[in-house]
Amino acid sequence: MLLAIVYFLLILTGIVVVHELGHYLFSRVFGVRVLEFAIGMGPKLWSKKGKKTTFRINAFPIGGYVRPAGEDLDAIDSSVPDNEQIQNKPAWQRFIIYFAGPAFSLLLGFLILSLVAVVWGFQEVKIDKVELGSPAALSGMLPGDRIASVNGKTLLDNTRLSEAVVRGEKIDLVVIREGREVEITLIPEMLPQEAFIVIGNVSGEFGDALSSINGASFNGDYVGYGGILSPESTIRLGFADGSNLSGTLLTYSPTEERYAMGIYYANFKPIVATDFGQFRKGDVLVSVNGMTTETSYDLTTMSQLLSLKPNELLIQFTGRETTFAR
Repeated sequence: MLLAIVYFLLILTGIVVVHELGHYLFSRVFGVRVLEFAIGMGPKLWSKKGKKTTFRINAFPIGGYVRPAGEDLDAIDSSVPDNEQIQNKPAWQRFIIYFAGPAFSLLLGFLILSLVAVVWGFQEVKIDKVELGSPAALSGMLPGDRIASVNGKTLLDNTRLSEAVVRGEKIDLVVIREGREVEITLIPEMLPQEAFIVIGNVSGEFGDALSSINGASFNGDYVGYGGILSPESTIRLGFADGSNLSGTLLTYSPTEERYAMGIYYANFKPIVATDFGQFRKGDVLVSVNGMTTETSYDLTTMSQLLSLKPNELLIQFTGRETTFAR
């Protein structure tokens, strides 16, 4: 926690220095005398008198300031010539001096972003899996496609795409496929509520469509049951085909209705990163306990299943349909 505070203060100080440097430099460009250039607020810790400017570091690193001559009309320093006082400069010069601080802050952000792009690059927004029958599949999207732009705007991460999907409006995409650009247009579809349920001490069998929970007819409102079902309580699921399943509720995770394209992002690859035990760097996981691990989606599902204990069952429902159970 203490280290995080130190990092925050160091970053804040760097931003303040650059911001105030903008004011200072353009004051000098236009011949305005800067009486004081201070980093931090409060009592003085250190200072040095320059030819025309006093540079100082104050006790509290939570800001800073540049004090040009003539800024305070109630305390004009008569020892400073009129042509070096800011209030005697043309309005356009005063505007540039005051605007230079924010401009330098923006420039710093751009330079940092550029440095990150050059040194580390940005993570590709790549498609790992496309759901059959989804808007993405019907529009022609394929696993391995890299999304380059959304509605004409370059994509650096999946945030912009997620925001477009949430609105449920038409989305124009450009994807890179085998080195060439492919234009795709689609409209997200509204998915019904979903739920992930983990049940222990399982008895009975699950069916295709959920019809009742604890004897009450089920209408598809998983979120509504979130305030009724409690962990470690007994849960009974009835299915339309007459099958029944019961056990101890361990996890109940419902999701509201939402717009979706029907894609999964390629967040990581099933490749061993370093030597470990019998594994060697570069080994590719093909399957674990008979479960294929071709994609990051497969790995995520596998990790959930491996965390289950004997006689525990993970079920995924979409609407009333059982979409996954193991």
